[in-house]
Amino acid sequence: FSDGVLKTDATPPDGIDFSGDFISIQNENDRDATYLILGVSNDGEDTTIQVEDGDFVRGMVDDLDYTKGYLYDFGIGQEFRVVLTNSTQW
Repeated sequence: FSDGVLKTDATPPDGIDFSGDFISIQNENDRDATYLILGVSNDGEDTTIQVEDGDFVRGMVDDLDYTKGYLYDFGIGQEFRVVLTNSTQW
């Protein structure tokens, strides 16, 4: 995870602009893992989802020993869904 960038092997459907919608990632902690989508791109292999500024770190594994690493809002491979909130109907 880095600087508001998520990667997935899921291919987004054609013709939908996800900018302004939200991605909600399944997690097992008290913090909400829902983020505003700024853009989505696919290089044919992976899909990159750029979300609002911020990071996915929720704390330290051990507040007295930083070498033990970070706790994250969600783990690699967690299921997610995109909430379409920014659509126009005609």
